[in-house]
This record gives sequence, structure tokens and C-alpha cells, in this order.
Amino acid sequence: MMHSRPQFNSITKALTGALVLCLGQAASAAEVAPYFHSWGGSLNDAKQSAGMNSAILAFAVTNGSCALVPDLMNKLADARTYVGSGGQLMISFGGQNGVYAEIACKDDDQLFNLMEKLMSDANTRRFDFDIEGQQLKDVEGTARRARVLARLQAKYPDLYVSFTLPGWLRGFSTDSMNLLNTSVAAGVRIDMVNVMTMSFGVENLRTMVSPSTVGEASLTTFRAAANQMASVFRGKTQGQLHAMMGITPMIGKNDDGSTFTLDDAQMVANFVRQNGVGLISYWSFQRDRAQSSNGSTNLASFSGVAQTDFQFYNIFKSSGGAVAAAATPAPAPAQAAVVAGSCSAGSWNQGKQYAAGSIVSYQDNKMYVAKFANPGYNPTISTYYWSQYFC
Repeated sequence: MMHSRPQFNSITKALTGALVLCLGQAASAAEVAPYFHSWGGSLNDAKQSAGMNSAILAFAVTNGSCALVPDLMNKLADARTYVGSGGQLMISFGGQNGVYAEIACKDDDQLFNLMEKLMSDANTRRFDFDIEGQQLKDVEGTARRARVLARLQAKYPDLYVSFTLPGWLRGFSTDSMNLLNTSVAAGVRIDMVNVMTMSFGVENLRTMVSPSTVGEASLTTFRAAANQMASVFRGKTQGQLHAMMGITPMIGKNDDGSTFTLDDAQMVANFVRQNGVGLISYWSFQRDRAQSSNGSTNLASFSGVAQTDFQFYNIFKSSGGAVAAAATPAPAPAQAAVVAGSCSAGSWNQGKQYAAGSIVSYQDNKMYVAKFANPGYNPTISTYYWSQYFC
């Protein structure tokens, strides 16, 4: 770079002891979470000005010792406030620059302690790993990361793990696939696989993609990567795979001189809505700024295309309509009473086993339905397992 969800049909729940029904629809759509520079601006200001309710804070890297860079550490107070106000925040390790923590921390315990402290300091249990370039070939770093994540998820079962990996028109590279397989083999539960779709090369677009747009190349890349995921996550349907996958373009001018346009953004948003894709991200929120004409030279601060403030973000938010079902779990008894008319539910309990279809209330009396059986994962964090429920 870089320098959600399935819709259910109306559900009827039969409750033990009485025939009390609550009819409703779990309207679950893609999470729209742009990458947000740790070195510029406030998450909370973005939430207020643009309605940015989800974000990926970039990047958690080091300067060579087992300590995260000041830009990231100085953003943690802002991150805590953002999460406390209802924002969904992932912190992204890796990126293109800096020394990865998996390398700087010389043993598993050091890396474990660094990640555990970051969860506490940022008040989030959502991590993204943006692995690029030669780092994809680092077998030792990949293995250490996988071991530590498996330990962390054993201690914190609701720790959400996303991998953001560079895509190509034929999908992921062998190195990226090896990384995913190594992580799964180590016992890591991967909640999201996010496909970077950017900088394909102008000549490649001209000769390999029809129509020759970055938007079309992005969708071609996503489809190829989705086909590969079936070999990693065996037994999942295409819909379930789409629900745990994301797509991440570089808005506007790309590093190779190609352009991801506003029309491309609408194409991607439509595809995400129609195919039940779990996440849209982009590089980056700070570049999604108004400019009156194309061609800005400061591509760290502008998209390079004529647009209004947050125009790409608002287009991607349009992906929030009806989406394809990722699974159709059989209705299961609710875990807590739901009262007809008032449409209330019992409170979520951490560590309690929930069946698919269970309805709970959590934080400000919002209701959530379990898309899949789970051992009490947090509804606001483990969005692969839960969707907000409306009736």
C-alpha cells in the first residue's frame, strides 16, 4: 500500500415455555473501514465529520527494537476515545516501511507481550496484518506471528485477526498462500482475508483487463483470490468465503500512474453489495479530500482526482444495501427471551455458548443475531459471527 455481511431472511423464534414470536431481519452489510494514517488527523474528528464508524489504523511497526513507532503510540489516546464512542477499530501491523514487530521482537514472549499491551492500550481486540514485499518470504517471521496469534486467541477468544495481502490478476502469490496456510496450521482463526487491489501497471491493464480499468482489475483479482481461499478454508461455501474477505483499492492515482476513479468505486461497491463481501477498505481516508481538478502532485494528501470531501467513502458506504446470504443456518432456540412487540432480548454473556440464530442485546440495548454458533464472542468485535438484528 501502502507506504459484514450476509443478510438473513425474516427469522421466527420459538421460545421454551411460551409461544412468543419476534419477526425481524438481520440486515448485515459490508464493513467500510478505510486505512487511517497514524501520523495525521484524529479518528474522532473523522467520525464526527464523515461518519467514519470503522477504521484501520496504520501502521504498527518498529524502528528496529521491540517497541512500536511513536506515530502509532501517540495515536492510542485518540483510538481509545474512538472505540469508547462506538467506533470499530482495527490496528494494522506491517505495511511497506519500517521493521516488522515479528522481526524486531526476538522471541515469542516479547511479541506476545507487545501485542497484548497494544490491545489494552488501544481498547480494541481487532488486529490487521498488512504483509507486503520481501516480508511475505520471511518464513521465521510468519511462523512467529502465527504462534503468537494462536496463543493470544486462546487467551482472548474474541481477538479478531485480518490479513491484508497484495493481490494480482491471477490472485494471491505462492508466498501469500503459504502465509495463510501456515497461520491456519498453527491454530490461528482468521476472521478476514483482505485483498489489496492496486498498482497493477498501466500496460498490464491495457493488455490483460477488459475493460481496462482499475475497477475491473480489482474485481478480477478478488474473484481469483476467492477461488484460492477454498483450499485454505475447506468446507466453506462461496458465500461464507466472500463474507470473510475484503477488497482494498488505492483511491485515485495509484503509484504506477493508473487511476481508480469514482466510477470504479461505484463498480466495487455494487459488486460487494451483490456478492456479500465482508469488507471494503481503501488507501487512505486522509487522501479522500476535495480537490477541484485532476492531477494533484501530493498523492500522500490527495487522491489526485476531482472529488468532494469523503466522496469515495460515501460511495463505498452505498454497498450497505441487501447482500447475498453467506449461509442459511437452521433456526435455533433463542438463548434469552424475546418479547413480542417490544422486541427485546436478554443480555449477551461473555463465555456463554450461543447457537446459530440466537438473539442477544448488548450496549445501548442494540440487538444482535448469531450467524454461526460461537462460545460467547463479543457481538461488536466478532462481526463474522454476529450481525445487528432489527425487528
